[in-house]
Amino acid sequence: MTSVDKLKICVLLAFAVLTNVVLVNFRQDQRQAASNQTIIEYFERRVAPRVASLEERVARLEITIGIRSERQENALNGLEGAVKAGHSRFERSNLEGRIDRLDGAFRESRVGERLAVLEGTYSRPIPNRDARDSSCR
Repeated sequence: MTSVDKLKICVLLAFAVLTNVVLVNFRQDQRQAASNQTIIEYFERRVAPRVASLEERVARLEITIGIRSERQENALNGLEGAVKAGHSRFERSNLEGRIDRLDGAFRESRVGERLAVLEGTYSRPIPNRDARDSSCR
């Protein structure tokens, strides 16, 4: 066997190995593609409708929260006017309770920011808040 024959055998052997590697990779790619298609089909059948349903629910909740926020803001506007008009201590304590209830739900919204400003407006002039007569509540 001459060195040329040995070289031919080595080249053919290398070609066979490379062909086998390419075929194995091709088969793995096909399996992966089939797996990916299965995942996509599952998502389209099961997950996508749930996501759409959740998006609809979120949209409805946003509308509801917007309506509530608008109502709270309107109530707050009235309370601000009453506080600025300088009502008596009894009326101020009533307003304080109403503002605290408003404050609970909307502390993080625009209404909450306005409540923080309002707290500074109505709470300073009331001396000794804890010592108020309980009959005034």
